[in-house]
Amino acid sequence: MRQRHLPALDRSRSRSQAWRGRIPGRVGSDRIWAAACEAHPRAGGDGQAGPVGPGAARAGAGPPSGPRLGRSSGRTGTHRSPPPHLRSGKGPELKIHRGLPNSPIGPVAVTVGSFDGVHLGHADVIRRTVAAARQADAQPALITFEPHPRCVLDPANCPQSITTLQEKLALLEAAGIEHAIVLTFDRALSSLSPSEFVDRLKAVMDLRRWVVGFDFAFGRQRAGNSEWLRSNGFEVDVVPPFTFEGKSLHSSDIRRLVNIGDLEEANRLLGREYSMAGPVEAGDKVGRRLGFPTANIAVEPNKLIPALGAYAGRARAAEGDFIAALSVGYRPTFGGTQLRVEGFLLDFEGDLYQRRLELRFLKYLHPDIRFDTPADLVQQLKRDVADTRRLVQPLAR
Repeated sequence: MRQRHLPALDRSRSRSQAWRGRIPGRVGSDRIWAAACEAHPRAGGDGQAGPVGPGAARAGAGPPSGPRLGRSSGRTGTHRSPPPHLRSGKGPELKIHRGLPNSPIGPVAVTVGSFDGVHLGHADVIRRTVAAARQADAQPALITFEPHPRCVLDPANCPQSITTLQEKLALLEAAGIEHAIVLTFDRALSSLSPSEFVDRLKAVMDLRRWVVGFDFAFGRQRAGNSEWLRSNGFEVDVVPPFTFEGKSLHSSDIRRLVNIGDLEEANRLLGREYSMAGPVEAGDKVGRRLGFPTANIAVEPNKLIPALGAYAGRARAAEGDFIAALSVGYRPTFGGTQLRVEGFLLDFEGDLYQRRLELRFLKYLHPDIRFDTPADLVQQLKRDVADTRRLVQPLAR
């Protein structure tokens, strides 16, 4: 795993502008030096959804096409724990600082990075940060950025987000991080020297220890690294390169796998099931008329969308987890032009409209298909439901 979080760039704004900005979806300006702190709502269930928008980004390849899935019946679901590689035991609630804390937070062991996906390599860094904090009698803290640095420094290659900010924060809390500091990434921030960046951190936290990747670099002209930190009196733990089955692991690997529909391999690298979540939107009820009512979720802007097609998966609602047949597509049988991400919960009965629903993708079934008649579509939906029930095991109660 690599950490390359603060690339150098030109000074496009004055220093006084460097610590201003907005967190997407948050009303008002979040000055770095006057940031709000909040406890993170626990992940899952029927909590308030974050900022949403149309699923405008197209994933996968090929022309728009694909079936819709859904129907309901009536057993309650099961509940799920955080992934094993992220569990750290019951601990303090995560405190979220949107910008630098506006008052000192005390001693910390800190790591810095985008951590998009919070995959197995990230989990290794986070575990070491939590352990370092315990050894140093400090709090584990993580500094991350919104938006992803590449979206500012190289907009033409802005990566889609494996995890939204809300999803990332939930995973960090499950892993035992106590302070998440979300910095608005802009060109001014990237142009700070290592000393300028660290001085701002020192003003609000006692930096007992740093935990960084082997190739971590930050600041203007990438002048800051683990040796720079040590030469300036900091204790530094350097995490060796993370490999999975003999290969290095990067967020870009997972994006590629999700884009081509290989969710099984993507899930192995994540250490959990890839998911998308959002409030359930009103649809045109085509699925209901076919006998397979689906829940359509609103997708956050820039969220990574799997390849178009049908998937076996799960859905998490306030009632618990349910086996679900999932679809990503445009309803080509009915001339659809809007990308939809939707799920048919096999053993659920109830109303999900305007409630938050999480869809988890386990296995690709087939690409989008344009059927000659609705009856042909219904037959495929029946096969998809049967395949999903065969492939996806119910979670233990």
